[in-house]
Amino acid sequence: MRENLLVIVGIIFVFVIIYLVSTNFSCFRSIYVKPRKIPMTYQNGGKCQFLHNPKTAGSAIKQHIEKNLSQCVNYNDHWEFPENNRITLMRDPYERLKSAIKYVQKAGHQGEYPYSSPQHEACYRLITSTNSFSELLNTGRFEELCDFDVVFKSQKPYTDNSEILCYEDIDRFNDFVKDNCGCSTEDPLEPVNTTKKDDSYFDDEDLFMVFVSEKYAEDIKKYQETCGK
Repeated sequence: MRENLLVIVGIIFVFVIIYLVSTNFSCFRSIYVKPRKIPMTYQNGGKCQFLHNPKTAGSAIKQHIEKNLSQCVNYNDHWEFPENNRITLMRDPYERLKSAIKYVQKAGHQGEYPYSSPQHEACYRLITSTNSFSELLNTGRFEELCDFDVVFKSQKPYTDNSEILCYEDIDRFNDFVKDNCGCSTEDPLEPVNTTKKDDSYFDDEDLFMVFVSEKYAEDIKKYQETCGK
């Protein structure tokens, strides 16, 4: 009897290992935990209102919502702030600023950035005229010329009064919508815009960390509380 039990336990163990290997241990990688609650749409009526927090894959999510989730989610651009049923993404403030600077360096998604307004052109010219982040700060004009742009502003207006999914768990977006909005899809979220991985521009990591920790202190605290990082 004991030998049979050991055989059964051994078989189960082997199947568990095979499953973990086949899924590349993905069940351990995400910190997103499904909330036990009634979806907002059932509580308050109406659809969920996805609010685009800049530099958090909003373009990809817009297409995904319009294609697969429009029955329970409306997309709201970064200047639209719905009052109820808000959901959004939050990103590591350090990585978000890097992404914002790279976005300006490549002149936006379609090369349109410097032509959007005189302010955009001034910010673009400043950033692209420097070879490193330390050089950018030494100009003394980075915040003066670029802080008008939402990509450089705090995430607080977007995360306040919103259900938040961490950017690093974006692969769980469908589950997030299902839990909060009551509908879902099997179609995966497809990336739209890609930013180069090269971080060589950010030459002084200590300088960069200090700058972000002072400028986005509230965001860092919220990110740590929400995303556990």
